[in-house]
Amino acid sequence: MGSCTNVNQQGRQQQQQHEQHHQQQQQQDSLYARRTFTDSFHSFVDECCRLEAEARPPAAQLLTAHPFIKQLKKTPMSLASILKSVK
Repeated sequence: MGSCTNVNQQGRQQQQQHEQHHQQQQQQDSLYARRTFTDSFHSFVDECCRLEAEARPPAAQLLTAHPFIKQLKKTPMSLASILKSVK
């Protein structure tokens, strides 16, 4: 009987995790609908924020090779000055 209880608890936990993930995805989708930054910026942030280290590019690669950073290098403004105006 104890093993059935464990299986049921695991099933409930998986269902809760799935529901939480679904809610987070809906929140993220609504945030993206109101975004004011470029696709390149969002791509950069998404890559930086990947939870799984194996799926996340190394920082050196992101800070030198990502299109968002390359684009910044072509402008006379710094990233800090661009972000300063954001509230």
